[in-house]
Amino acid sequence: MERARQMQELMQAGKEEEAMKLYEQIMRQSFSGKIRLKGTIVDAEGMPLDDVLMEVITLEFDSLRNTDLKEIKQEQPVSATFTYACDNCAGVRLEFRKDGYYLEKVEYVTYADDNPNMEVIKPDEKVVLEKRGVRVASKRYSGTLKVSRNETEVLPFSFGQRSRAVPVTRLPEIAARKQHLDDVLYLELKVKRDADGEIATQELQRPGSSHKPRKPVEPILDFTHADGGLIVYQPKSRFIRKIDREMKRAPARGYQPILALDLETWDTQYFYCRIGKRYCRGTISPVSVNRGSNGDYVSLHVSIRLNPTEGDSNLEF
Repeated sequence: MERARQMQELMQAGKEEEAMKLYEQIMRQSFSGKIRLKGTIVDAEGMPLDDVLMEVITLEFDSLRNTDLKEIKQEQPVSATFTYACDNCAGVRLEFRKDGYYLEKVEYVTYADDNPNMEVIKPDEKVVLEKRGVRVASKRYSGTLKVSRNETEVLPFSFGQRSRAVPVTRLPEIAARKQHLDDVLYLELKVKRDADGEIATQELQRPGSSHKPRKPVEPILDFTHADGGLIVYQPKSRFIRKIDREMKRAPARGYQPILALDLETWDTQYFYCRIGKRYCRGTISPVSVNRGSNGDYVSLHVSIRLNPTEGDSNLEF
């Protein structure tokens, strides 16, 4: 309160530059705390690991011109144990790398609401590195699906070929050219329409925002392969590499031909898929309604990584 009063007095006295310097000092102190870390690095069996590379990304307040936290990076080799200390930082992210093991990340921040003392003291941390399994070569497929008033596009994923969305009306033509339809997957985006054929829409408010983007009503992703389907996956981590690790093995059963898209999520959606005897995993971009020159349309981007070996559910790429 005292500094706020001082800043107000400076502004009233016409000393704007001094007031802004004081404000920047207040902001810097709001993101400046104390961190003390000490821990061990072990494998899944609890055995200490040597020859680990630790990357330290210290987070600091930059300036009023750049309100994003500044990242200061440095690397250091560690063996079995690690330490870290800072007195004026907003947080730190530690990344541990070792050949033959998955990357492991841990993060600590001093400015959390439940940390009024702006201190993080962790004298007995444990970082567990998980050993990698056998990595397999994958095939990648991706494309954008689009639905408008007059047209619905599908994505034909043909093994070893590039995928491109085509109108659904061309499916019979494409199918006629394929001798082995078991090697072709079609993904189709379907949405609810009103009596006039227009795309039915609804407004959903994004959490923490007053913005209410339009979303389609009851969108689904239709998996048109006769033998296979999709399974939605809810990630436990927000780090992409950790999500890859979580999804390293495809489920043996539970695949459905239709996937209802989650309108409440504003992030990438993840799924497993099975195409005949081949397993894969993929991502779907958030779905929304856009306005084009010919009216409303819905689009989303789909990416798939597939293990081309039949019967192998290993998705560790």
